[in-house]
Amino acid sequence: MVPQLKQKYSGIRHYLFEKRYHPFVAGIAIGFIALLAWPMSESTGRMGGLGITTPSANLVNYLISGDLKFIDWGVLLVLGIFIGSYVFITLFSPRPK
Repeated sequence: MVPQLKQKYSGIRHYLFEKRYHPFVAGIAIGFIALLAWPMSESTGRMGGLGITTPSANLVNYLISGDLKFIDWGVLLVLGIFIGSYVFITLFSPRPK
């Protein structure tokens, strides 16, 4: 038996932030998100799936030129990855005593 910490939260907060998922289950969930991203991105005129290479290049182009034509949902996805990572590590990292 693997030791576990006591559950602090309940409801959706528990399932999103505390529960540990099997790597295959997490991979399948990410696959479904990517699968849904494909037709959703095509409906906005972008022919591609869930990728961050082109949005990252658009972000750099925006930072260099200041032209708003480079800002789209992909750039917001890249910014969300960075901001979400920062917020998570700030909220949930152990504090030195």
